[in-house]
Parts: sequence; structure tokens; C-alpha cells
Amino acid sequence: ETFSKDQIHHITNVMRFKSGDKVEVCQDGTCYQVELSVNQKDVTFNIIKEVETNKSLDITLIQGLPKGDKIEDVVKLATLFGVRNIIFVPMKRSIAKLSNISFKLERLNKIMMEAAELAKRSDLVDIKFLQNLNQFSTTPDMELFVCDEDEKVLSLPEFIKSKKNLNY
Repeated sequence: ETFSKDQIHHITNVMRFKSGDKVEVCQDGTCYQVELSVNQKDVTFNIIKEVETNKSLDITLIQGLPKGDKIEDVVKLATLFGVRNIIFVPMKRSIAKLSNISFKLERLNKIMMEAAELAKRSDLVDIKFLQNLNQFSTTPDMELFVCDEDEKVLSLPEFIKSKKNLNY
């Protein structure tokens, strides 16, 4: 088994792993403890055993475009808490605008990967940008929760407890 060029750089230059080091590697929804074999410009591994991981929750977070680098915090925290999908959409009060989407996605995917590693997730978060909410399609069995920071009557934990069929 081998790694991508970016992963090899991270393993050899950032983490400075050597042959014989044991790490956890996730692929195809399963994580393993592996032993690394580090050569000049190549890193391979041998699987030792399967390890327990955290699976994602069937939750899609739809978030208005935050300003500045808050978008990175949203991706990191949503990944740590087990969200499966993150969709960013410009809203009426959004200050940030949609631009350089491919560059942003590349950056956000790196942040998501780091958070997924930290959370020991065996799957990755799907991050998308939509032009407006009309591009988001729902299904009849989908439950939608709209959270408002000004809500005074019902908190999110209370709401979730009131839904008997939710396993969150």
C-alpha cells in the first residue's frame, strides 16, 4: 500500500516518521494500525490490525458563508463532531462572497483531513458550495432543523431529546 505525494511529504518531512514506526491509516471506511516502511521518496505500509474508529452521523450542515477565516473553524469543528456533509451558501446577511471556490475547497479539504485524523474518523466530510438554497434538494424522509441564535424557547439539545427516532 502507498500514499499520495502530499501524504508522503507530511509523513517524512512534517511528522518525520521512520521505517518501523506504527501509525493509524484509514482507507475505504476502515482504519488500521500499520507499520511504515520509509524509503527515499516512497512510503509504504503493512497492516498489523484493524482499529476502532468514529463513524460520521447522517447530518448535513448548511451554513451561511461566514466572514474571514471562520469558515475554517466551521469545517474543523463540524468534522470533529461527526457531520457527514457541509454546504456553504451565501445568505441575505452574509458579508463573504463566493469566489475562488476551487482554491477554498482545496484549503478546506486539508483542514477537514486534519480534523478527521484528530477525531479518528474512518470517513471524510463532503464539502460543497451552493449559489443559493434552491440548489439544495430534500427528500421526504429528511428531517430539517433550522437553528437561530435568537431562539429563546427551545434549545437544540431539548429539541433533539424530543425526537425519539434520532440516534444522535
